[in-house]
Amino acid sequence: MLQKSLQPLKSWQFVYLKEVTSTNTYVKDNCANTNPRQKVVVFTDHQTEGRGQYGSTWSSSVGKNLLMSIYQPLASKSLDPLFPFKWNMYIAVIVRQVIQQLVEKKVSIKWPNDIIINDKKVGGILIQNLYSGSQIQSSIIGIGINVNQETFDDSLPYATSLKRQGTKNYDRQDILYQIINLLDGHSLNEAQTKNPHLILNMYNKHLYKVKENVTCRDKDGAQMEGILSHIDKNGDLNLKHDGALLRLAHGNYKLILN
Repeated sequence: MLQKSLQPLKSWQFVYLKEVTSTNTYVKDNCANTNPRQKVVVFTDHQTEGRGQYGSTWSSSVGKNLLMSIYQPLASKSLDPLFPFKWNMYIAVIVRQVIQQLVEKKVSIKWPNDIIINDKKVGGILIQNLYSGSQIQSSIIGIGINVNQETFDDSLPYATSLKRQGTKNYDRQDILYQIINLLDGHSLNEAQTKNPHLILNMYNKHLYKVKENVTCRDKDGAQMEGILSHIDKNGDLNLKHDGALLRLAHGNYKLILN
């Protein structure tokens, strides 16, 4: 388990917006281009054009959920082809841990970056890394967590919230601070230096449907079933299918909730 930072959050700039098209878009337009070394958290009560993975929309009741984007400057480095998924795993592990501390039910990570309770989606992560040439300069981390919303549209049969799973109201701002505390108290490089396999092991430990039969779908809609073995260091889902171990590339396949 990652430990919280004991340092104050004075190094972060917090921006509250009553309404915005998308917190990720706001951060990209107003933070990355104005003060690229300042760490910023933008949060809102309502997004009119919230987005999720694979171009999906993120629908949310006004003032009920945690809708935030983090602007995180990163040390300039040559592009590590494995970094994007390492970073994705790291953020997913942090968000899962914060949510697990709030509810008694098991909280899992659905490949690549959805947060699941009771076979239903309670949160999602959308990361946009910003490059200069071959170097990663910064990252925009969009996080949506259904907190106090009690009802969902019929088009979202697999959506849930912390309140529905924990039966009480939760403080959205407190959850935000817990996430920033964990992110602020560690770096991915630090975690990898102490144990190169730490984040990958934690990710696989809390992987949704691991060792169970799952259905995956590619970009053309073709489906494949098998036993979810694990996620490897490349971010690929390893699927046992017809006696063979297949590697399904992150970005080309999607794990289906059913």
